[in-house]
Amino acid sequence: MTPPRAPTEGNMSVCIGAWRKQMRDDKKEMKPVEGGMPWEDGWYGVTVPGASLETARPLYVLHPDGTMSTLRLTAAAEAALEQIDPYERDYTPLADTAAEEAVVELVRVEDGREVARESLFAEPADAFAGALSETAEWCWAAARALDRELASTMEATAHWPRASRGRRLALREARIRALLTQAANLGDLPAQERLGREAFEAGDDAEALRWLAGLTGQSALARSVLAVMGLEGRLPEEMPAPEVSPGSPWPLAQPTLRAFLRCREGVSEAAAAQRARTVDLAFGRMRRAVGLLREAAEAGYAYAQFRLARLLGGGRGEDRVAADEARRWLRAAALGGCRAAAEAVGADEAD
Repeated sequence: MTPPRAPTEGNMSVCIGAWRKQMRDDKKEMKPVEGGMPWEDGWYGVTVPGASLETARPLYVLHPDGTMSTLRLTAAAEAALEQIDPYERDYTPLADTAAEEAVVELVRVEDGREVARESLFAEPADAFAGALSETAEWCWAAARALDRELASTMEATAHWPRASRGRRLALREARIRALLTQAANLGDLPAQERLGREAFEAGDDAEALRWLAGLTGQSALARSVLAVMGLEGRLPEEMPAPEVSPGSPWPLAQPTLRAFLRCREGVSEAAAAQRARTVDLAFGRMRRAVGLLREAAEAGYAYAQFRLARLLGGGRGEDRVAADEARRWLRAAALGGCRAAAEAVGADEAD
């Protein structure tokens, strides 16, 4: 349904007339379901199997991001469902998952009519449990099969509520981790690399170190991960970061090798600027540091975005242009998963 267009120019009465006509036309496009109730296209949740949308109370609306809202009607609408104006609807976000967990079916409406209905369910907690083999090959075969099953489940439940979908996916993910952990404990290098990489991407530094710290001599991925952690200050003080050169293998997707190297050089230049003996030398090094960090930041490296924001004054300097740019980079870094940036943004908002 097209939202009404507010008058913005020309004769006001003409515009208001056009606005009202648009609302009437939109309402005509709403087609009735069963007893005449008009519905917008989308998914609805009901708490009783087989319940029609006309009789379901409460009734839930499922949004594209997986969140749900309770669909409440005005008293007048409740008294005359066949005459309900869609603009009288009130969508109230659910305060917790308890109401969502009560939803047992999803109903799909297209062109004002029910076209699909499917049950929400999650397997029992022990559905994917079972003994683990003593061979890495068996563990990998089972993990790959479950990887495929996980991918198909993710696709099939893409429109489900977050909590219901999350429970189904979590069961599979937990079993895959158990299989890979078994293989890794048996000395399987690919399993150790995958567990370490996934922990690194999830921000679990201790788990990433558990699997990757001893692999620097045989794994390019381990060296790349530990190099990034070293640059970002996420390694123990006594642990040196592996050296990475422009020709080194780089199995990571984010950041790219070029972005990592530019960021590392920019951080080094900024530190050198603090030790410079003359103002001119300090200014030159700082300007180079900003350029290097900006290149890495524009490539999407969240940590470089954070360091650049800090170098530009963190959004608090007297230079308004630099301060605005710093705030933009700080927000980008927070959205990109940089924990330090998220903490800084939270502190700024609290002030």
